[in-house]
Formats: sequence, C-alpha cells, structure tokens
Amino acid sequence: MDAGAPYNHPILFTLTANANGTQATIPVTVTTQNGIEYVGGIISSDTVWTGDKTYIVTSNILVNQGVTLTIQPGAVISYENNYYIRAKGILKAIGNHQLPIVLTGPGAAIVELDCPAIVRDGQYVDGCTIQYASLKGVGIKGTSVYIAYNKISDVHSYGYNSAAPLIISGDSIAEYNEIVDNQTSYFGTLAADGGVVRHNTVKYNVGGYSGGIYATGETTVSYNIVRGNRNGECGALPPRGSGTGAGGILADGAITISHNLIEHNYGAPVGGIVILSSNSTVYANTIVWNGKLFPNCGQSGGVGSTVGGFRFEQNNLFGNDIYDFYNASTQDILAHQNWWASTNPSVVAENIYDFADDIGLGSVQFEPLLFAPSSLAPAFLYQVSISPPSPLSTGYANVILDFSAPMSPTIQPTVTFGVSPTYDTHIVAGDWISPTRWAGSYNVNYYTGDGVQRLRVAGAVGANDGMEIPEDTR
Repeated sequence: MDAGAPYNHPILFTLTANANGTQATIPVTVTTQNGIEYVGGIISSDTVWTGDKTYIVTSNILVNQGVTLTIQPGAVISYENNYYIRAKGILKAIGNHQLPIVLTGPGAAIVELDCPAIVRDGQYVDGCTIQYASLKGVGIKGTSVYIAYNKISDVHSYGYNSAAPLIISGDSIAEYNEIVDNQTSYFGTLAADGGVVRHNTVKYNVGGYSGGIYATGETTVSYNIVRGNRNGECGALPPRGSGTGAGGILADGAITISHNLIEHNYGAPVGGIVILSSNSTVYANTIVWNGKLFPNCGQSGGVGSTVGGFRFEQNNLFGNDIYDFYNASTQDILAHQNWWASTNPSVVAENIYDFADDIGLGSVQFEPLLFAPSSLAPAFLYQVSISPPSPLSTGYANVILDFSAPMSPTIQPTVTFGVSPTYDTHIVAGDWISPTRWAGSYNVNYYTGDGVQRLRVAGAVGANDGMEIPEDTR
C-alpha cells in the first residue's frame, strides 16, 4: 500500500474464485486504519484536524492569536482528562449532517472560544464557530461566537469553577442546539449574557440556579423547547427567603422571552420562569405543567417574579403546580391578554398568588384576559371530544382533537389509549381535517378490554414554529 494512502479510506476490489468448473465472484472492501494523533500545548501556526483521524487531547491546548485551527467533518476529538481547547485566534469546527464532528470527554472538558464570529443578518459568515458537532462530556464557552446544530450531553461539572454545557456572551448566537442530560452546579445549563438564544431544545438537565436557561444582560430567548429540567436550589422568593432559582428559565436583565414552550420543569422556588428585572418581556410563551422541586421545596410551578413593571402578555399558562403566577414583589404586575385555561376571573385568581393572599405584596392584574388560547404561542392540545360519550360500548368511537394553533398537516400525531402507562395499547387512526383539528376513530370491541382508559396524544408539530406539542394524557 502506498505511504500516501489516506486514513479510514475504503478500497473496493473483486475476488474471483474458480473450483471444479464453477466460478464465484465476491465483492470485498478493505478500509485503511483510522489515524490517531496526540495533541496538546500551543498551536502557533494554521492547523487542520482532518476528518479521517482521531485526536487525543493530552493537555490543555491554546490556539494563538492570528492562528486558525480548522476541524473538518468526521474528525474525532477525545479528551484524556478535563482539559480545555482555548482559541485566542480562530477555531472553525464545522461538520455536517452526514459527518458530524465528535468531541468526547470525562464530563468537564471544554472548548473555550475567546474569538469573535462574523455574523451578518443573523447568518454565520466567518470566524469562531462550532456547528454540527456531537459533544459528550465536553462543554462550550464563547464570546460573540456562533454555536449551531450541535448536541451537548453528559457534562457533569460541580464546584465553584464548574462549567456549563453552553456559556455564551456578547453578540453570540446559539441556535438549533440540543442540550440534554447534563448536570452542573453552574448558574444554568445554557447560560447567556447577551446575544440570541433561539430554536434550541434544552431538556432533562439539572443546573444550579436554573436547570434550563439562565439569561442575563440583554438577551433574546425565543422559540426554544425547555422541557423536563430542574434546578438544584431549595428556597423561597424574597421577601420570604433568598431563593431565585427556576427549573426552566431564570431572567435577570433586559431579557426578551418569547414563543418558547416551557413544560414539565421542576424547581425551587419556581418550576417554570423567574423574572428578576423589570426590563424583561415575557410574550407568547406556552408555560404548562411545571412544578415545585419537592412538595416542601418551592412556591410555584408556573411563573414567579421579584419585580413589577415588565411586559407579560399573550402567554398560555395552565396546569402548573399550586400557582400559575407568584408575585413576590411589592409592585403590581400587568398581566393582560393571557390565557389561563378559564374565562372565569374567580378561577384564574385562585391560581395566582399576590396581594389577595398577602397584603404586603403587589397584585397581578390579569384582566382583560383571553377567552381562547393564544395562537401566537407554541401549540398544545386544547380540547378533546369523544362521541358517543363515555362510557363506551362496542362500536366505533370518534375522536376530535382541537389544537391551540395551526399544525403541520404533513405530521400526524400519535394518538393512543390504554388502562396503564404508557397508555399506548390501542392506536387511533385519523387525519387532519383543518389546520387546528384532527379527527380519528377506533372500533371498540370485546378485545379492547374494560376499565378506565386514558387517551395519550403526542408528536404533533406546530406549523409556524416547528415545535412538537407537550405530550398530553387525559
């Protein structure tokens, strides 16, 4: 074999065998050995890590100013320990769907980008970036960088100098990333001090102050799915305590929180969102089924605030533990034009903690309220109609599902029912009959079984934002 043959290169040839007048042709593929290279120390000249090699990081790495490190699609970077790769120059790690860049580490390794990206009209042009990479046990930290289409998982970092799966600041953009199954004692799983955080999925993480997104400075947080996260703090909002944690999103600055799906997060004092600055805007979010961290740890599942004066409208709030909104400030909060799953002001008031519960607090002024869900916020299953009504006997049962916003007609929801979790014993077939309505039917017979059956709906996707609805069982 020629010494210049590339690594991880397939060589195809055909083996022809003759025996007793019989000929057989066998295709054979031989692949050259994958290259392994050990790296560490200072990179002082332009360097390319190619996609046919595995790079073992044996010490901290510094990319000098004026120097570019390019990591090609398919390259594998494996950290021997919790080292860092720090770029003072330029680091370009751009994989693709077919050949992502893979980074693996023990849990607290990091790529630190002290170099800017050039972004024009919201699109990456040049400079420091990480795109289409799979990071396992490796986090990212950067200022004015572009971080997109990555999966970050299994970051486990604790202590005063703990890392987070993703930390950005300045004019950074973080979009279309999946941040899942991480644990950190840092302020948040995705921490942003300025910039734009959009179209990310942040789920099943455990963080310090926030299990999901921790936003400070002037940051836009929009079109994200924040699901199943929890924070590690047990406390109460001031003035009852000094706790300010949230399972989902913690906002401390001029933060715009819009068009996010925030569901099934658990935290203390609050499961969903905590607002600490009157400069914030909370607009067109769906905030549902969030809860306290533990029964005796936390005050509210939905939204909590230590200030007034911020904008809060066109949100859908319901199903949150104890309260949908907890006003811990002495200021009044204008919360007009929101959907609270009821048009009865008395029912809405029962799910709000404010002046009516503690005369030392300000009020939450929720009227005028919406009389139907906000279609500007991420979609959810609004209503279910079954005919004939329960209890059912043998024969066809018709199921109508109404959603809160237009849905993608090319993606069918998964509609099942059963008597025990995961309620998927029987499948209901159907189709979309309008942008917001799905109709299906099921032939109930002897084999369906008796008992209380629960309906499960999942997998439907909003037409406007591409977000998958919260799984719904009723």
